[in-house]
Amino acid sequence: MFGPTAAEVAHAERVIDAHRGAEAGGKGVVLLDGKLVGKLPVVNAERITAKAAAILELERASG
Repeated sequence: MFGPTAAEVAHAERVIDAHRGAEAGGKGVVLLDGKLVGKLPVVNAERITAKAAAILELERASG
């Protein structure tokens, strides 16, 4: 498999959700699993989720 694993996608979604929550509260970073999450990890997480979504769409389209 060349795409992200289910665990990687789940973690990426948690990173994105945590950061969105922090931004909604007026903060630029958030602590998740003992690590600070700022913009760069979110960008990487968005790439992972986008790649997973694209692979899923290709799999659906090919039958």
